[in-house]
Amino acid sequence: MQTKKIGLIFFCILILFPLIINAQNNKIEITMTEKTIKAGEDVLFGIILYNSQNNIIYDNVKIIIQDAEETKTIEKIINSKDIASISLGEKAKQGQWKITATYKDIQTTETFFVEAKEELTFNIEEGILTIKNNGNIKINKEIQIIIGETTGEPKNLGLNIDEEEKYRLIAPEGIYEIKIISKEEVLFSKRNIQLENQGFTGQAIGAVNEKQTQKNLLTGGISPDKESDEAFLYYIKNSKMVYTFIFVIFGAMILLAIERRYTKKFQK
Repeated sequence: MQTKKIGLIFFCILILFPLIINAQNNKIEITMTEKTIKAGEDVLFGIILYNSQNNIIYDNVKIIIQDAEETKTIEKIINSKDIASISLGEKAKQGQWKITATYKDIQTTETFFVEAKEELTFNIEEGILTIKNNGNIKINKEIQIIIGETTGEPKNLGLNIDEEEKYRLIAPEGIYEIKIISKEEVLFSKRNIQLENQGFTGQAIGAVNEKQTQKNLLTGGISPDKESDEAFLYYIKNSKMVYTFIFVIFGAMILLAIERRYTKKFQK
């Protein structure tokens, strides 16, 4: 009985051994012509499958593409006879990515690199300048906004991907050329921009961060700072509002005093 069991086990091993060897000898490779691509470009690659005799075979392969932090994952099933072209998106994250190919019980990984793409877009509408980061990396720049012949104080622009900053352009009513420069490089230039009076007094010219605008409305204004266009311009405007408020209160007090005087007079 024991001899029959041993013989049966040996027979099974003889049958299964070639299959095990074949599975272990299967190979998979990922081929890429370009291992560095730009954001917005498709990643191109091919899959080569080999059997145990080292012959090329064709079959479906599972593909997983991920960025370094694995915050984005793309899964596809492709055939090894085809060249795969997969889009990572216009704003594919800069840095190292990886392709993992799985066929049955074998797996291989290849890496590639997505280059940094720095892209700012600019738009002016109704006196509001909007700057947006349309690239694939965070942008930190020191910029200056030029309105006509007036160059504003440097501003620190820090924008994450898809983030935007808005500036209200302040100047006496008229037509201006607007420029944005960074370290003497012209990032944006447009002529014949019509600016309307924003309620500021005198000949004040500058660009006010809209976030600062909202903050000032809540806090009641800020004191002037020689290094801040926003502070100076809003000090002017807020001062005007304060004077108007005082004038209204003073006028109301005069009217109230007159009313009381006439009331007493008629009571007599």
